[in-house]
Amino acid sequence: MRSAFLLFLFLSFQSMAQDEPIEPTTAEPIIHQIYRLVDQRNSASPLFKNALHSKDTQIQKAALLGLGRIGGKEVLDRVVPFLKNKNEVLRQLAALAAGLSKQKAAAEHLWTALENEKSDLVKKELYLALGNLGQDQLVSKMLAQLEIEKSAEIRAAIFQGLGIAMVFHRDLKDNYHEIDFKRLLELFSVGDDNAAVVGLFLGRLSKIEDYLKPQQLLPLTKKKMSPLAESYLIRLLSKVTANLNSKGQQDIKRRILAYAVQKSESKDLAVKLESIKLLGNFLNLPQSLIQLGKFHISSNPIVAQTALKTIADSELNTPEVIKLLIDQLKSNNASMVVEAMGGLVKRQTKDEMTWVLNFFAHPTPYVKIKLMRMLNTKLSRIKIARIILIM
Repeated sequence: MRSAFLLFLFLSFQSMAQDEPIEPTTAEPIIHQIYRLVDQRNSASPLFKNALHSKDTQIQKAALLGLGRIGGKEVLDRVVPFLKNKNEVLRQLAALAAGLSKQKAAAEHLWTALENEKSDLVKKELYLALGNLGQDQLVSKMLAQLEIEKSAEIRAAIFQGLGIAMVFHRDLKDNYHEIDFKRLLELFSVGDDNAAVVGLFLGRLSKIEDYLKPQQLLPLTKKKMSPLAESYLIRLLSKVTANLNSKGQQDIKRRILAYAVQKSESKDLAVKLESIKLLGNFLNLPQSLIQLGKFHISSNPIVAQTALKTIADSELNTPEVIKLLIDQLKSNNASMVVEAMGGLVKRQTKDEMTWVLNFFAHPTPYVKIKLMRMLNTKLSRIKIARIILIM
C-alpha cells in the first residue's frame, strides 16, 4: 500500500510540474526555448523581448513566428515595429505574425505598411495577412489594389488573400453587386497558375450564382488553361449550374455537359474529380449518367468514390440508382460503403432499410460510426435504439 501511495504522489507532482509554465534556461538553445514558450502560449516571457532584439537573424525569425502562433494584442504590439525593419524577411514574418494575431486592429498597420512597401516578397505576405484577418469592405479595398499592383504574382496574392477571407470570414459585409465581374473573368481567362487564383476567389464567393451566369463562363471553356485554372473553372461552373433548370437553357446545359465529359477524361486528377462533380448537375441527361457509371467502378479509389458520392448526393431516385447503391454495400472499400449507405438512407424509408441491421456489425468502426450519424439525422434516437435492440 505504501509503495502504491508513493507512486500516486510521484505521478501527481509530475503532472503538476507539466502543467506549470517552465521558465527558459540559458543552458537550452534559445530557439528551442521559444518553441517551448509557444506551446505554453506564454507571450509574456522576457525571452521574446530579448530574442526580437538579438543580433542573430535566425533567432529574430523564430521569435516572430512564435509570437504569430500565440496571437493576441500584446503580440501585435511587439511585431508591428518589424513591419519597417530593413530586413525584408523580417518584414515578411512580421506581416505573417500580424495576420495570425486575430486582432482586427492589425489591418490598419498592414494597409499602412503596403503604402511604402517595395518588396514583392513582403507585399504578398501583407495581402495574405489581410485576408486572414478579414474586415468589412475587404473585397472592395483589395480589388482596388489591382489598379496599383501590375505584377501577376502580386495580383495572385491579392486573390489568394480574398480566397482565404471567403473561407474564414463568410459574414464580411461589402458591396458585392458593384464588383466588376467582367474584368475579373478577363483576368481569369489568362489561364496560367497566377490567373487561376481569380477562379479560386470567385468559386468561394457566397452566392456567386447571383452574380455570374453560365453563359458568361462558356467562353473560358475554349481557352487554353493550366490544370489548376481548369479545376477552378470547373468548380465555378458547378456552382453556377447547380440550379440550371430553365427550358430555354438546354443548349447551354449541353455545351457545359460536353465540356465536363471531355475534362472528366483528363490525366490531371484535380481536373478529373471536379469534372465528375460537375456531371452531377446534369443527371437528367443520359451522357452524364453513362460517365458516372463508368467512373464509379474505376480502379482509382478516389475517382470511384467521387463518382459514387456524386450519384448518392443527387436527387435521382430510380430503381437503377437504388440497385447501384445496394451493390456498393458489398464493396471492400469502407469509403465506398459509406457513400452507398448515405445514398440509401437519403432515399429509403425506415421499412425499406432492412440492410441496416447487418451494418451495425460491420468490421470497420468508421462504417458503423458514419451509419449511426446518418440514422441520427434521419430517425429519432428512440427508433435507433429499437433497431439496435432487434439485433
